[in-house]
Amino acid sequence: MYGEPNDVAAAGDMFGGIDSLFSGLALAGVIFAVWLQTLDVKTNQENLEKTMKANRLSLEIMALSSLIQEANAALERYERWEKAEGAGDYSQAKSKVREKLKSHREKLESKLDEIRKT
Repeated sequence: MYGEPNDVAAAGDMFGGIDSLFSGLALAGVIFAVWLQTLDVKTNQENLEKTMKANRLSLEIMALSSLIQEANAALERYERWEKAEGAGDYSQAKSKVREKLKSHREKLESKLDEIRKT
């Protein structure tokens, strides 16, 4: 249609349009890859935040469980002391421990509800 090229430069110029097309496609590929990486980073950040929240709740539940176990152990000690000594009155101490135990159980239930909601 245009004839044969006279030299090598003219032959190379014949493919200039194709070169531009492939350069544009390469640029579009790079932009698409960056967009995909951005989405991946956002997803990873969301997952990390969820994991951190779950770890925090898990630690709080473990701490509350330990406090509940300690309160139960204290109640058992007071009851053993009352039986062993016979004259000791630990009713005030036991009532304080029971109040703390109730408070810890309420906090534990609220944390468990928080987990159920998520």
